[in-house]
Amino acid sequence: MWSLSEDGKTLTQNMHFTSPMGEADQKVMFDKQEAGAATSTAATTITPTLPRATASAGPKPNRSQIVEEIGRIKQRLTLPIYEPKREDQVFHNVTSSNPGPLSGEAVKRVFERIIDEMRTVQRDKMR
Repeated sequence: MWSLSEDGKTLTQNMHFTSPMGEADQKVMFDKQEAGAATSTAATTITPTLPRATASAGPKPNRSQIVEEIGRIKQRLTLPIYEPKREDQVFHNVTSSNPGPLSGEAVKRVFERIIDEMRTVQRDKMR
């Protein structure tokens, strides 16, 4: 679905993908450039969601299966594997909701390692 902002400066495309591994929503925003520019910039967000639990759905996919599916989606859409802004969001979420006993920095290091390994899984699947 496409929508144009009231000021006519932002074009947004919302898409929903479904696969055997789950679902993902994608939002692509195109911002109008200043006068004289011939191209637009685009920001893309992919948000994965797990399949709904049903008797026939079988076992829930594990983290690496979800990451592999996201990698396939990124490859189809020619999106980069490394998304520093998204990773910063994850770090903020896990450190701000950390009840302890690990420090916020320790929790961040754990998630940095998880994300790094999952990025490797995506790269390997995209070869």
